[in-house]
Amino acid sequence: MSKGRKKLPNEVKALRGTNQPCRMTEQTEVNSITALPRSGLKGTAKRYLSWSARN
Repeated sequence: MSKGRKKLPNEVKALRGTNQPCRMTEQTEVNSITALPRSGLKGTAKRYLSWSARN
């Protein structure tokens, strides 16, 4: 468990009017995975991997 308060998102800071450049958090862009790499698994393990990737 971390100490202190949770950091506010930049959108909340903008709504409150406290969005100073020195207080803004870095926003990283997440790339979505388009395809899974070949797993090398066979049988039940391969079916389970394909099932868990969809959910």
